[in-house]
Amino acid sequence: MKISFKYLAFLLLISLSACETSKFPIDDPANVKVDTRFMGHWKAKRDRKTTYIISQLNDYHYQIITKKKRKDPEIEQAYLSSVEGNLFLNVYNKDSLQDGYLLLRIMDVNAKADRVAIATISDTTMKHMSSAAEVRQDIIKNINNPAFYDDTIYLHKVKK
Repeated sequence: MKISFKYLAFLLLISLSACETSKFPIDDPANVKVDTRFMGHWKAKRDRKTTYIISQLNDYHYQIITKKKRKDPEIEQAYLSSVEGNLFLNVYNKDSLQDGYLLLRIMDVNAKADRVAIATISDTTMKHMSSAAEVRQDIIKNINNPAFYDDTIYLHKVKK
């Protein structure tokens, strides 16, 4: 399924128009509290014209606003999941859940928490899974398989 919107993951994303989505998140409901390191204004290394603004909605959810020059902002929501000690971001459009969830693995956060590397899960079978538990099991099975992920996006924090 093609994604009709661009958003982060976590923290945020750049050109994700070909990324696969999942009908289900990794966890439902969210059970990992918001990590404040990810809040703020972010830009992708390869797309300086887009800004991702991540804020906390509640103890478990983020709001992600994607601002592109000369376009209306896009608003998504996201929450973290932990799979075998690895953080993932479940990104979704609350008003359009039929679009599914974009699942992102947080590959690295530097010590200052001002640079993040995020990989998009590109497993085409995700859209055919029937539960969050099935999605989680697929991630556990493939967590160290490089072919399971698509593009790696490098983000850096910027001042307002």
